[in-house]
Amino acid sequence: MPEMSLRLIGNSLMKTKLKGMIMLCRPLNTFMFWISVWIGAWLEGGQTMLQASSGLSVLGAACSATAIGAGSNAINDYFDIEIDRINRPNRPLPSGVLSRQEAWWIWATLSFFGMGMAVIVSVMHLFIAVICVGLLYAYSRWFKKMPFWGNLMVAGIGSLGIGYGALIMGGVQRVAWALLFAFWATLARELVKDIQDMPGDQVVGARTLPIVWGELPTRILASFCIGITVLITPLPYLWAQYNGIYLMIIGLTNAVFIYAAYVLAQQEEQQTARTSSLLKGGTMLGMLALATQPF
Repeated sequence: MPEMSLRLIGNSLMKTKLKGMIMLCRPLNTFMFWISVWIGAWLEGGQTMLQASSGLSVLGAACSATAIGAGSNAINDYFDIEIDRINRPNRPLPSGVLSRQEAWWIWATLSFFGMGMAVIVSVMHLFIAVICVGLLYAYSRWFKKMPFWGNLMVAGIGSLGIGYGALIMGGVQRVAWALLFAFWATLARELVKDIQDMPGDQVVGARTLPIVWGELPTRILASFCIGITVLITPLPYLWAQYNGIYLMIIGLTNAVFIYAAYVLAQQEEQQTARTSSLLKGGTMLGMLALATQPF
């Protein structure tokens, strides 16, 4: 009986740790890295992507980007533990499910795996992977607590997954609209997340945009970014020969973004969190619409 009890306790602890690791990596956010690489390769190469050699390279790049993205979430929580004790006490680190040391090792393992997968794709992908790992670490340690620079870094890297996939197919000429869309949508969401994180950020002395500028100007800037995102969406139809299917999906996407801007204007804490979720959903819908590009 004692051995069985110890085994049951051990199994329960392992399940709790595994669940904590998954939560630490933020699977939905990480999935966006995965899908962005495939969409980038599809937009640039079309059915050529389905050839065996190309498909394996895209798979390698998708694994690389996903691992690096997941690792960045781990190192972000490592440095943000004091902020999360206030803003998100149920996260794996402040709740005690995982230790900071475990989070560091998860970041290191995933980052090195991501760079290792980039090696089998191309030298250029390895170069990009190394730069991204370094920038994401710098963001979590220093730039996240600085006004606007951290937001720009995440928006740039967040949209880079599309180019990461497109490079396999020979270039980035056909993914310009997707890169612009992803950049502005991600920038809007990052600004909204800074508003969400104000209570904890203020305690640790972070100088994010809503703390330096004020909450209302940051809401206005986030709404401006949402507006630019919406204004970009008709251009692929007008200039890149997208069809009616694109218009249908992007119309729904824009409805989500416009509603997100309306919710953001309510200036309530719960509504701010809702805005972030709406922007995430709108971004995924928009990427789906852009993937309907004709060849």
